[in-house]
Amino acid sequence: MSLDFLEDFASDYENALLQTGFGYFQLLLLTICGLIYMNTAIGVTIISFVLPSATCDYAMTSTDKGWLSASPMLGMLIGSYFWGCLADTKGRRVVLITTLLADGIIGVLSSMAPMYFIFMLLRLINGFNVAGTMCIIFPYLGEFQTTQRREKILCWMELYWTFGIILLPGIAWCLIPLKINIGSGIFFFHSWNLFVALCAVPSILLGLWLFALPESPKFLLEHGESEKALEVLAHIYVKNTGQSRSNYPCTTLRESIRPLQRDGEANIDSYRLENNSSSELKSLFLEIWYQTKTLYKHPYLKNSLITCAIQFCLTTSYYTLMVWFPEIFQRYDDFEKTHPGTPASVCDISSIVTSNTVMAAAMSMTFGRGGALLGNLIFGFLIDLNCIIPIVLFSGMLFTSAFLCWLLPTTGADDLD
Repeated sequence: MSLDFLEDFASDYENALLQTGFGYFQLLLLTICGLIYMNTAIGVTIISFVLPSATCDYAMTSTDKGWLSASPMLGMLIGSYFWGCLADTKGRRVVLITTLLADGIIGVLSSMAPMYFIFMLLRLINGFNVAGTMCIIFPYLGEFQTTQRREKILCWMELYWTFGIILLPGIAWCLIPLKINIGSGIFFFHSWNLFVALCAVPSILLGLWLFALPESPKFLLEHGESEKALEVLAHIYVKNTGQSRSNYPCTTLRESIRPLQRDGEANIDSYRLENNSSSELKSLFLEIWYQTKTLYKHPYLKNSLITCAIQFCLTTSYYTLMVWFPEIFQRYDDFEKTHPGTPASVCDISSIVTSNTVMAAAMSMTFGRGGALLGNLIFGFLIDLNCIIPIVLFSGMLFTSAFLCWLLPTTGADDLD
């Protein structure tokens, strides 16, 4: 996503933000954004807990499981760049609200899907929406923070992802073992359906909660809405200090020249277009194209390529192992039931208990989502042959990602650019 500003303007915005102080508003924002991020962790990993339980209802083979696991990742691959560009032209808050509400509604509908294909399609749409939430929540939160606190606040956000990963198995443990048998004919509703439905409800609640929060003042200022940006900053000042609006010391904000203008391109401000749908759509695609070209020019090219490589290696390993480990341990449990007392490792039984046939799943954040899809395809193919190979391969990719992170510049001491 584009965060480009002139240096003198960035200083002005930073000073205006400093005047608002730090307190109630930032803590409230961190709580809401953290809960949203925790919810995305649940949305990304929920399929791994559904696979063993939904196998009988949908009569799934291992290949079917692979495609089902891949469907939300494919949606994320498609959605990441789309929502990121839309957030740069229409606003962070409106895209977050849209993706959260859509994710919740589609999630509830998917819990009642009577057929495998319909369930897979709805989970693909879920992935499409989750991608928007994941790629926008950090810029939205970060643009309300001063340089001094930005890195710390964004690091605190990562704790919520961990909480989500811990919470989801607990919810699954409580709900999935329940004996729920509702329906007749092709319609059914079992405990795993309830699990899927309840995990979708927080998206709706969080989407509605976001209506109470303002748009990013940085986004407003970047799109020429300096008065609205000033009102948002004054609102933050009042919430943090308890003083009246008139006491806020900043009275004006300098508007920014957008980065596209600096490259000699026309400035397409689709945020302020007149109500002409054809012109608005054309301008939207033009702006997306200009922003894309900017990422692959100096001085952004090197860091863009490194970041893409990190995402590819990281998500190929992380999401693949995260999605497939519940399936591996389910096979281990099946082996113990049929061969009690027989010693065997997880990898030993992975090639014995094949659950009817195995293929793949995954994807994450454009390049990352592509890597996750490739990783799941490789893992799904190798799990029945020798599971040591993909585990060693993906461990190596994690080390590669860690090394590449050293090549990225440190930005914590800089104003938002």
